[in-house]
Amino acid sequence: MGFSRAPIVVIGGGISGIMAARTLIDSGEENVLLLERSRDLGGRMTTREFAGAKFDHGSQYFTAQTELFKKVVANWKESGWIEEFSKASNSFIGSGGMTALIRQLADPIDFCLRVRVTKVQQGRGRWILRWVSEGKPYVPQTYKEVASDEVYDPGGGASINARAIIMTTPVPQTMFLLEQGNNELDSSVKSLLATIEYEPCLAIMFTIEGDHLLSSGYAGGDLPDPLYSIVDNKKKGISPIPSLTIQASESWSKQNFWNTSDELAAELTKAAEPWIGKVNIEEKQVKRWTFSRAKQKIKQPFLDAGFEYPLVFAGDAFGQIDQSGQLGGVETAVLSGIEAANYLLEQLKN
Repeated sequence: MGFSRAPIVVIGGGISGIMAARTLIDSGEENVLLLERSRDLGGRMTTREFAGAKFDHGSQYFTAQTELFKKVVANWKESGWIEEFSKASNSFIGSGGMTALIRQLADPIDFCLRVRVTKVQQGRGRWILRWVSEGKPYVPQTYKEVASDEVYDPGGGASINARAIIMTTPVPQTMFLLEQGNNELDSSVKSLLATIEYEPCLAIMFTIEGDHLLSSGYAGGDLPDPLYSIVDNKKKGISPIPSLTIQASESWSKQNFWNTSDELAAELTKAAEPWIGKVNIEEKQVKRWTFSRAKQKIKQPFLDAGFEYPLVFAGDAFGQIDQSGQLGGVETAVLSGIEAANYLLEQLKN
């Protein structure tokens, strides 16, 4: 594959990577490929289904503060992809769950799931990405072509040339991939990236026998440790039956990260009793978010790695701060992806 025909590769299929890829495509780029190691796109904007219920278990809602994101949100709302979240002001949720929004956004994008990039290295006139995945033929596909659980992947061990890269994975993962390829970042870039910090989050999802006491369907914002938020996904409007998501605080999540599912369920439901009452869990699952939220961000919405070939860092850790303080994580991630893509397009013109 010639360098001029090689794709622009976006690593990381969260909302930032998806918006970066869409921006490239909307600007006329025909050869864009997004790689994600999970079973589905969305990152922390995901909806899980089991026991006849649906659960948003990462981002529960998002806000819009900047004029650019307000326009983006208005378009999503007009398309019927999102709706207002009545439990918090100026807040929105995906219609039918966060994954439903992600699938709409990802529709025009060629992407591969269950692709674990193992190394990013510089070749002659290009980037070379090494990856491992399941042994299936590589055919980039979009959601409208096949069922989402059939959208995979490039085969057991493979590589691809890229003329440019946008990396939206959490910074520790990004740094690892670059180190594996023996890429040496400038000390100023490395120092700036080193200031970024993430916080973990434990989330338990469960169905119950009977009902609970959380009449509003939502509690969050100022809950005491170990709680961060409590949501009934039915009252939120995405689940056909009562289904609760309890998210733990940063400090408690850090201290109890590898406790068993039974231990986590027992402790978090006990702590939530003042809001939900005593409940009998029918079925449950636990999600351990290692990089739940960017706790310490940098002000720039993206960062040029400074290599010979174009490579840009983006994601919810790449900051946007307005007069009222830091923006929400989803808004930051979306704006970062858009601005990183626009910057890269300008670089490729030179």
